[in-house]
Amino acid sequence: MRNFLFYSVAFMLMTACSENKPQNSASKITAQPGQQLKQTAEPYQQTPSSISGDESHIGPNPHAKLNSEQHIAVAMRHAEEGRIEEALDVLTRAIIASPNDASLIGTRGSLLLAQDRVFDALVDLEKAVTLAPDNALLLVNRSQAYRKFNRYQEAMADLDKAVALSPELVPARFNRGVLLYAEANYQKALADFDICIQVAPDTAGPYFNRAVTREALGDQAGAVSDMNKFVELSDNPEWKKVAQDTMIAWEKENK
Repeated sequence: MRNFLFYSVAFMLMTACSENKPQNSASKITAQPGQQLKQTAEPYQQTPSSISGDESHIGPNPHAKLNSEQHIAVAMRHAEEGRIEEALDVLTRAIIASPNDASLIGTRGSLLLAQDRVFDALVDLEKAVTLAPDNALLLVNRSQAYRKFNRYQEAMADLDKAVALSPELVPARFNRGVLLYAEANYQKALADFDICIQVAPDTAGPYFNRAVTREALGDQAGAVSDMNKFVELSDNPEWKKVAQDTMIAWEKENK
């Protein structure tokens, strides 16, 4: 497949497993070549030392009285400040106490997925989806895990269900569009990228993927227009260069 961007919610927001919270934070996408697009939460203030991991917590869970959402908040603070193992430890301790909490399990699975620990991530995401089968964001993340195992049919099924549950959820539309493109189903891929741009017009990623899709459909002018829009919106120099090199290649091909 040509250069393409994926949108993942693998680096979980506090709200990612909460079905009564807003699920579209598309403006927070950033692109990184060779990786998935990652969605990150707004920066927290510096974590207090009592939960920062600067002091060892050996023995009983220091956060035992917190609820699930608070455990996730602590874990995300650790993760955002680079303490991934501490974040996973917070979630694991909480899961031991609440073994059927989909939000905790899904968050740990999604964090593992962001670390490319795909087998362990899929175990968690499978259980989380079983516990919360109508959580669209969990389905998007499980589809990403399936994709890493080349289980494309199952990945597509998860994305189809996520779109049915939340038609304007950008990660679901975006990643389904990529899979449709890989199947040479360019018109349906284009439709998904169109909706991404309607919902999140100031987000760079969908313009890149729609440009590549338009070029595959023979719409050179539309492809160049979208790629230029991507260059305008993107703050990633490496992906900007990829876009500019792609347009140069298109120009040469059409001479």
